[in-house]
Amino acid sequence: VNRLVRHSLDSEQGAVIPNSSGLAAPLLAPDGSAVFATQWAPAGAFRIRGDGGGRTPLPAAFTTTGYADFAPDGSIWFGGGFYAQGARSGVYQLIGTDSIIAHFSGRHLDLQLQELLPDGRRALMVRSGTTAITGPIVLLDLRTGETTTVLDRPLLEARYTSGFLVTVALDGTLQAVPFDQKRGRVTGAPVTIGTGVSVTGSGFGQVAVAENGTVAYIPEEPRSLVFVDRAGGFRTA
Repeated sequence: VNRLVRHSLDSEQGAVIPNSSGLAAPLLAPDGSAVFATQWAPAGAFRIRGDGGGRTPLPAAFTTTGYADFAPDGSIWFGGGFYAQGARSGVYQLIGTDSIIAHFSGRHLDLQLQELLPDGRRALMVRSGTTAITGPIVLLDLRTGETTTVLDRPLLEARYTSGFLVTVALDGTLQAVPFDQKRGRVTGAPVTIGTGVSVTGSGFGQVAVAENGTVAYIPEEPRSLVFVDRAGGFRTA
């Protein structure tokens, strides 16, 4: 069973957050007062107090915290993943814990939200197809709905920090590329800063980027194919 853990980067061990059993894809409030997370089965999303003291269900339309980020006004923008029957979710905004606003009249069903830029007016998105989890990185203007392509190659994740876009490819390659966030464009060539970033089966790169430029990621663990018999014995392939 999944449990959320609060782990300081300068300590060797973390502490399990109470009331977080069964939750994943945590989204931490900027002030640390709450964690928003997703439950896969049965599907749903919840808000948990930072101290674990309470667990509040969120509206059913808030399907996943994996494609969500906070705006400067405290609301949460989200978009990506699927509804039932494989329909894309569109772009939405959660106000408080109970009010959801749909934006752009059903447009941008192929966008997966990565992060809002510091101005709170534009969002980094992955434009993916109906069956893909990677795609080019685009900027979405949250006022007009207009999009601009920033990186035209298949990528899994994109985050902004300290003048760079940090990206993750499906093979786990971690790169940083100079980015002018005011003009919304790349200003240099990408540099590989890591390899072997763990990627989940649902397509999330295990990486986090802080405002001060710190990048943390979980490396992929070695895997091997084994044969297991009915008695529980196994041998490597």
